[in-house]
Amino acid sequence: MTFNELRGAEADFVLSINEFSRLAGVSIATARRLIAADDGPIVTRLSERRIGIRMRHAREWLDARIENPRRLPKEKAARLSTERL
Repeated sequence: MTFNELRGAEADFVLSINEFSRLAGVSIATARRLIAADDGPIVTRLSERRIGIRMRHAREWLDARIENPRRLPKEKAARLSTERL
């Protein structure tokens, strides 16, 4: 597997709620509340009782919550500012 293939596979890596909460810097309870309120990242149903969050969805969710887009590359800042309108 090449480095680029590995990076692509990393985007599909599935995080548990506990792993996501550590990555996002929020408590497990807050992560669960955000998901239940449809204000969290997109979740993937792994089984009847278990959900996970793909790494790419966690990153997209975190990127969408950035409040100071001036620190982002110009093309990403432009996209975020038009999404807020």
